[in-house]
Amino acid sequence: MEKVAVLTVLLSSFVAVSSWAEASENVYKFACGNKTLSLYKSSNAMFVDKTKADVLEIRSVTNGAVVNFRLYAEMGGSYTQYQMSIFDGNAKLNSQWLTAYNDPRRAANVTNCSIMNPAKGKCLARNQHWRR
Repeated sequence: MEKVAVLTVLLSSFVAVSSWAEASENVYKFACGNKTLSLYKSSNAMFVDKTKADVLEIRSVTNGAVVNFRLYAEMGGSYTQYQMSIFDGNAKLNSQWLTAYNDPRRAANVTNCSIMNPAKGKCLARNQHWRR
């Protein structure tokens, strides 16, 4: 019975993480096709829908930012590599499904994204500094 209670508490805290973080820091949200991406810059975290991304890297570039991250398959053996490019208020999401040996399983996909609610009413790519 104790194990069930502990597991329930852990699962509830995991589900509450993204909503708690939204209340406690700026979050940048993007609508990219059928996916919603949430970038928590100060926590260095990215969520694709409700799944936390791995290997997150945020780089500042002239007039914008490039965000690289991965989502690993639950059963292992493959992952999806993502790269979001944000320039002058426009965002694109590149994605490709790869094997564990980095060989492509499918062709790369490019999706245009819209910025859903930029933090403090500012566009992510304009006048934003991506330094940690």
